[in-house]
Amino acid sequence: MFVTNDPDTASRPAIIMMPGQGEQGTSDTNKLVAYGPHYWLNHGWDGGLQLGNGKHYPILITAAYINNVSPTAPQYYTLLTYLLNTYHIKRNAVHFTGLSQGAMTTGELIKFEMTAGAETGMKLVTSFAALEGTPGALPSPYNGWDRDTVAYKVWAKKYGGKYFYLEGSGSDNFRDGWHYSVAMNDTLPGCAYFSYENLGGGAHCCWNSMYDPNATNWTCVGTLGPNNAPSQVGKNTMGTYFAQSSIFQWMLRQGDTSLVGVATPSPRVVKKVVVSEYRTWYYLSDSTIWGYNNSSAYPVQYAPPSGRKWCFVFGGFNIFNALDDLGYVWQTKAFNFDITTNTYRVDTDTTGGAFSGNIYVDGYSNAILTIRSDSSIWYGGKDVYSLFYPGGSTVTSVGQVMKFTQLSPAGLKFKKVVCGGPGILALTTDGKVYKWSNGGSKTPTLYSTPRPAIDIFISALNLQGCIIPDVFGSQTMGYPYVWGGTTSMYGGGPAYSQPTSIKALWNITVPIKEISVDWNTIHYIDSLGRMWGCGFNSFGEVGNGQEFVNKYYYPGYPGYGWSLINYENPSGIPVQIKPGTLFKHIWSTTWFGLYKYAQDLNDSIYSWGRNKALALGNGYGSTSETDQYHPNTLDVLVPKRVTPLTARFTTYNFTAPTLSAGANKTITSTSTTLTATGNPALVISQIRPAPNGVDTVGYWWISYAWTKVSGPNNPTIVSPSSKSTSVTGMVNGTYVFQVLATDNNTGQDTSQVQVIVNQAGVPPTVYAGINQSTTLPKDSATLTGTASGNSGATITSTSWSQVSGPNTATIRTPSSLSTVVAGLIAGTYTFKLTATDSNSQTANDTVTVTVSQPQPTVIEVHIRKGTNVLIITDN
Repeated sequence: MFVTNDPDTASRPAIIMMPGQGEQGTSDTNKLVAYGPHYWLNHGWDGGLQLGNGKHYPILITAAYINNVSPTAPQYYTLLTYLLNTYHIKRNAVHFTGLSQGAMTTGELIKFEMTAGAETGMKLVTSFAALEGTPGALPSPYNGWDRDTVAYKVWAKKYGGKYFYLEGSGSDNFRDGWHYSVAMNDTLPGCAYFSYENLGGGAHCCWNSMYDPNATNWTCVGTLGPNNAPSQVGKNTMGTYFAQSSIFQWMLRQGDTSLVGVATPSPRVVKKVVVSEYRTWYYLSDSTIWGYNNSSAYPVQYAPPSGRKWCFVFGGFNIFNALDDLGYVWQTKAFNFDITTNTYRVDTDTTGGAFSGNIYVDGYSNAILTIRSDSSIWYGGKDVYSLFYPGGSTVTSVGQVMKFTQLSPAGLKFKKVVCGGPGILALTTDGKVYKWSNGGSKTPTLYSTPRPAIDIFISALNLQGCIIPDVFGSQTMGYPYVWGGTTSMYGGGPAYSQPTSIKALWNITVPIKEISVDWNTIHYIDSLGRMWGCGFNSFGEVGNGQEFVNKYYYPGYPGYGWSLINYENPSGIPVQIKPGTLFKHIWSTTWFGLYKYAQDLNDSIYSWGRNKALALGNGYGSTSETDQYHPNTLDVLVPKRVTPLTARFTTYNFTAPTLSAGANKTITSTSTTLTATGNPALVISQIRPAPNGVDTVGYWWISYAWTKVSGPNNPTIVSPSSKSTSVTGMVNGTYVFQVLATDNNTGQDTSQVQVIVNQAGVPPTVYAGINQSTTLPKDSATLTGTASGNSGATITSTSWSQVSGPNTATIRTPSSLSTVVAGLIAGTYTFKLTATDSNSQTANDTVTVTVSQPQPTVIEVHIRKGTNVLIITDN
């Protein structure tokens, strides 16, 4: 179970697992290896868990009861106190897990309090991974003060408890573990994971598939992991989980992860990324510095002088400044853009003494500042701030070249200094914040803060700030206080002249662990490892998937390149960057720092922003990056994982974007098909096959939008978001259609096509009605006809007219299908109904109306002879 030289007696983390009811209430020890870590130990797993700093071998315990299938929390507490007092388990790395009944009992442990408010059980638990089991009621008398979800809130906030819960997505998903994740996240956002899973159809089963050490993707938000299911009543939340991590790896990361004993040496990892305007270097855990050397295929080592090693490194104006173990400052050749591995030592200061004993270095433009072992600040290089000599400029990087001179007043001790456009900001060892203003006095200004600061930051623009802990809470982390006029950079309003809290503005609920400010963006990592960012998003440097330059200029190609204007495209208050990944470091520079690097908890490196001159560590270089049109074709808009030490330098040519909606055409039908062709901007390797195996780095269209620009009616665009679409319901006339294509880098282009519809088609069908007759004195008749279009056309007009007749009749509503004709006299009339359709086709039909005179009445009178009877007959 343990690697060589790792003594079993060493204190180490523990993973304690309790199975379900089927494995309880029996003395059969085979039940202990049915599920969980001991099952996998019997199936090829060595018990080791790989984290960023090496392989860990925690103590693995499976606990079950031989006389009880439903153990209670007080019973479990008794067993656990024995285990913790007997074995060398790190008390800040006690990780619990359970399935079904085991999860219920362990969940009750967190609620268990020996007396009201004692918080007895939760004190033992560092993390808890529950598989389909939520806590039930505590036994008497403890149920009298059972705080249920409130206990989980206390566990999260007071003891830093971390929670991971999986629930089946099937019909029996009634356990509602999400109640506890919601309660914890309400108290301490991002501390609890909850997800539905689909193993076994989402049934109450499949525990070993969940515990599988090789099951390392439990992503439950966005693109789901292979065994995750969408949210149902409960909402999936990532908590502190990130892929690629097994459940066991997740548990281990929530506590003390220092390695035990003398294990296999840790792999060489990046300790710091040194960012300058166009150049990037990588400072490794073995104290070596690496970077591209002119056109070297891979980064090469910038070796320290013989017998020395690098101890600290910082970027400048396309140079780096490094400290060796004697505290001397070394630089790549200042002011001459010497892109080689040559480094030069600064031997003496302005007094002629050896300029050694430096412990910290920072810079801006061509000015360099150091802190020496006596905590004093020294200033050298070019006096761009005009602190000692007039005529310096941070904008044009001019200034008197000067040897290093002490800048800080006697008696003040400093632990950090940062440089930016407004001046030089410094932090004393007792938390005071001082500033030397650009073009100001050599005497610094002291700023008023409510409590001692623990960190400081500054931008190239008019923004400065510090991190100050709250009165109650961590004193190694804190919250932002800012001042300066560039308030839109952080989503603010009125400017502050003194450090002012923006904790409420940013809706911060947990303290900041690390903050990084460059030319125009702000990023920070909170205590949960989440990264947040905001600022002026010109080249994707915020990392939220957007940028301003390419998106704005793309439709007007070739205006595709550099056009930085300060203060453009502010993103507002910080948003989370790359959710689901937890970070521990961010690196950038205030001098034209338009790109950033970050490191996650596994020591993986990510970069994003403007990618010029191999700046992002992915090995991609463009031959067109020196002209005005398209140096930004390689921008990266969200953090992308890179391996800079093994990235092969490959040169790419820029290929202009093309988009066509198709050739103009004339059709004789009412429908047509439109198809977009072409490509977005492409960056294609100069050499085929490419040295790095990637021939094309360019973009691809990810969406289309077809619209009608003009035309005689509104036809139906059947698939407006597809590359190819049918258009139906057109009529005769001229149409213009447009397609808008968007690429995966937010670039957009448009193209239009003209379609002329000229169809003869079938004329409309017209019926004037049945022939009619009438007799005077009625001198009117009602005509009722019908008309319908063919070939998809519609009737646009109808008209009645008189063709013949003994006089001219009155047609009261000639444009209606039904009309009265009046003023008729005896004789025969012919009326015509004419209809015109939307294709300008006409047709007609006629109807006759016969008008007759009334017939005379003949009366015969008969007188019957010999009577007085008169008989009248109407013939």
